[in-house]
Amino acid sequence: MAKWDNMLAIVWLLRSRNSMTAEQLSERLEISVRTVYRYIDALCASGVPIVADSGHDGGYHLPKSFREAPLFFNLNELKSLFHAASFARGAGYPYETDLGHALEKIQQNLNYKQKAYLDRHMSGFDVMFSQHDESMHRWLK
Repeated sequence: MAKWDNMLAIVWLLRSRNSMTAEQLSERLEISVRTVYRYIDALCASGVPIVADSGHDGGYHLPKSFREAPLFFNLNELKSLFHAASFARGAGYPYETDLGHALEKIQQNLNYKQKAYLDRHMSGFDVMFSQHDESMHRWLK
């Protein structure tokens, strides 16, 4: 696997379990223990709050608050979610209010680059809908 794939795999493994040692991570990902240490250092430097517990029952884990963080989406996945919501709205989707709330939660947790990309992309997309439709406008902004 590529470096970034392994780093993301470490995050997902730590998210799905209580704790894992560097040896367990290296066996699972088929990489060296030293590489696990380097990847964990890089993840910590980028803001992932990995906690290291030393001792016999030690290992790495993520705080519970991180487990409640939103899923990671790439830019095309974000774009497709908002497009699907627009099409669902136009088709009379019965859970449009809940869908709108879900999209608002996603938008609140986007980073600056994702927000700028989505705003730039969606600014031309919402002309398909009536300007009087405030709920749809809120989804897209």
